[in-house]
Amino acid sequence: MFNRYLTYYKSSVQILTLVSLFLISLLLLAGIQDIITPYLTEGLSAKEFSENYSTPQYIQIHRIIQFLSQVFIFLVPALVFAYLAFPKPIQYLKIKNPLSSKHILFGAFIMICSIPLINLMEHFSSMIPWGAEILAIEAAQEEMVDAYLKTTSAGTIIFNFAIFSIMAAISEEFLFRGVLQNILISTSFKKNPWIAILVTAIIFSMIHFSATGFISRFYAGILLGAAYYLSNNLIVPIVMHAINNGLVLAAYYISKANYDNPIGELDYKDLLEIVPLTIISLFLLYKFYQNRNEYTIDQVPIDPDETNFLANF
Repeated sequence: MFNRYLTYYKSSVQILTLVSLFLISLLLLAGIQDIITPYLTEGLSAKEFSENYSTPQYIQIHRIIQFLSQVFIFLVPALVFAYLAFPKPIQYLKIKNPLSSKHILFGAFIMICSIPLINLMEHFSSMIPWGAEILAIEAAQEEMVDAYLKTTSAGTIIFNFAIFSIMAAISEEFLFRGVLQNILISTSFKKNPWIAILVTAIIFSMIHFSATGFISRFYAGILLGAAYYLSNNLIVPIVMHAINNGLVLAAYYISKANYDNPIGELDYKDLLEIVPLTIISLFLLYKFYQNRNEYTIDQVPIDPDETNFLANF
């Protein structure tokens, strides 16, 4: 007989289901965008609109669609999967597990102290002689981000923080740590959870489609995955992610001149900042590990005598 809950089945079935939900949500978003775009843009097609960042009245529409993208591409698949995975979806995602203020502080200061190193990684990645196609993609992404963020309106700045700091943190952490990493630790990597953290960090970085940002996002993904595993609570990586994105946005609005290269030309002063802060972040991660919570695996037990082929797939 078929079991109602996905955690009854092995990792392959769970991963295929998650990928299917992700693709369905992507198609649903594309369909909604195709329908509403002409009404919001005086007849532009979704493709024409997606390439237009020079018309001021369309920028706010872009921001709204970016918000919808966060919801449909990341949050909806995660919530649907959690509902299908376990009798108690909130418990599966580890949202209401015991939360220690110490873990929140560890996570927050680890992320803050890691930002200079993350910026350094992105700086070195930008120096790699990437091909013309990759550079064109990077330039288009920079143009898009600059169009989203460029504003003097206090209301729009607050909306940008809501989209790119808070909503991005919630939706991405639900999908990558709350579901994907959870699947890997609960199934394929029960004895090697740190491999699950690394694999999730790789996929998390790849999904952003940025060559120059791959290494820095991979490192940030490791920190977020470690925080989720050590705290046994999804709130901790969400807070860390929101802090990271929020500080990037704050740096943009405070000092736009250094946004594209936050650490500028490297010299000994930069190293005097990066080295001690990196050491502090690693020390805090070690203390986090010493004060960790036991990671709970929530799954429906598999019957060893089950004849359902999906249970053994």
